[in-house]
Amino acid sequence: GVAAIAFKLPSGDRLQRRFRAGDTVGTLYDFIDGFGGIEAARYDLCTSYPRKVLQDRGETIEGSGLAPQAMLMVAVEDD
Repeated sequence: GVAAIAFKLPSGDRLQRRFRAGDTVGTLYDFIDGFGGIEAARYDLCTSYPRKVLQDRGETIEGSGLAPQAMLMVAVEDD
């Protein structure tokens, strides 16, 4: 299956992309890393409601409950 994932960036901008449901959460972090629009060294991807930080990068997108579609917040960690 396919998962349509939208990312809300700290700037308020949105990115959207389709991923395979069998891809891992790590793939989502890699996508944001490759985008290069995040000014912080550390950030988390989280669901908005209920708020859940996606920490297990080895879990599949489908296993994380993000398929068939989800909106994720890119939450920057303040140092």
